[in-house]
Amino acid sequence: MSRFETFRLFFLATVLGLMLFSPSINGKLVFVFTLIAIIINLALCFLKGSSIYDLSIWWQVGYIYFVLIEGIFNGDTVAAQVGAENYNMAATLLTGSLTSFLLGYAIIKPSSKRYLEEIHIKNNSLFHIVIAAGITLFLIMHYGVFTNLLIHGRRFTIHALERSLSLGETRSLDKIIIDTVISIIIIFFPALIAYYLCIVKKQRVIIALLLSLPLIFYAFLTRTRFVFGFSILGFCVASGLIMRPGRKEAGRLLILSIAILVFSYIQKLTRLGAIEYETIMGNLPKERWVNVEGVVRTLSLYVAYIRNHGPLWGGEISMLLKAWIPRIIWPDKPTLAGHWLIREIMPISSYAHTVSGSFAYVTFVDFGYHVGMILNGIWGVILALLNNKFVLKSKSDAANPSRMVVGIILATSLFAVRSLITAFIHFIPVFLFYLLIVRLFFVFRKRTAVSETTNQVTNTFKIIGIRNGRTV
Repeated sequence: MSRFETFRLFFLATVLGLMLFSPSINGKLVFVFTLIAIIINLALCFLKGSSIYDLSIWWQVGYIYFVLIEGIFNGDTVAAQVGAENYNMAATLLTGSLTSFLLGYAIIKPSSKRYLEEIHIKNNSLFHIVIAAGITLFLIMHYGVFTNLLIHGRRFTIHALERSLSLGETRSLDKIIIDTVISIIIIFFPALIAYYLCIVKKQRVIIALLLSLPLIFYAFLTRTRFVFGFSILGFCVASGLIMRPGRKEAGRLLILSIAILVFSYIQKLTRLGAIEYETIMGNLPKERWVNVEGVVRTLSLYVAYIRNHGPLWGGEISMLLKAWIPRIIWPDKPTLAGHWLIREIMPISSYAHTVSGSFAYVTFVDFGYHVGMILNGIWGVILALLNNKFVLKSKSDAANPSRMVVGIILATSLFAVRSLITAFIHFIPVFLFYLLIVRLFFVFRKRTAVSETTNQVTNTFKIIGIRNGRTV
């Protein structure tokens, strides 16, 4: 272990200990300290040669945008609304949870071994059928919704959802299955199309974009920023628009990030007519409300609630399993704390609206301040494993099918900072579908070990078929 890594781990452990046993430190001071520490850490990581696509870097960037901007620039307003003691504890909880995440991430060392694999595609005709069937199913099932969106805008879907929930409507099992399939198509198929056309077939990006654009546009109009970000970032990585060597790499990524943020802001604006935004966020002075994410304020409210009522003891984190049980089977299935708990605190008449208290709230509402803060290291371990298995593999071997899911993993790392459970609920079915696609259509043969500094190499694909159970 290098001196830099040793010092970094010692520093993180010291900060974690300080946050664990000093929950009443001034919140704004904690946030400013965290911002300075993150900037220094990112600068040192880049000087040491860390990749801009390292998942811990995306997590820290997401933390700056979703947490620190609000915590610093609107801290006084939040403290006045929810109480300085609750705001200070939320600040130390967030900083300690981030530190715990980074410690967990550092436990899993990136592998220095890289492999170039000879990759073959089998059942090429069936592969075409799967792509065509997915797009066709999307168009058939959502043609009417699509036309209404073009006429009425995003508020159409928000009003439809609220009307359905207010009437107590429960989706049938077949509707749930279809909606899940459509969600996978919207998120994953742009990456699948881009990878197949741009990497395998060596076609121009514009061709893949024209085929994927209806899906990306639909994600923008009807879904959350999570789905839109997954869809567009997955396409950009899989097509090779980003994550490729060259001086323009950082510029491409910066332009894409700005575009996603701009479109995300537009998405939020189009939803304000359907939800009681002023009731939810409070009458905050708009000139001070630099970032309307509201995660610091929400977490501060959760802190006040849990201090009076006690933890949920696993009720929130278990939603990662409960979420997959249809409500038609379990009518009284609990909802996320972002839905029911906030209604315990303030009156909200919007049936569809939920709020998030950042990634730190999940373990906090379940296990309290100290245990919850430490348990956030689990998320660091999970993302470090994903980074080793998929992100690093894609960087050393540009033709590897892992490119299809890397962009979605990057988006998960970014958006999980704001709402961890929602991000993983979107990610898990897409990831399982990706594994199925790789299992059905890709054959990996000869592996060639390369060094960590080897440049990306695009392998030559061979189209093969299956005859009598044998590869031909």
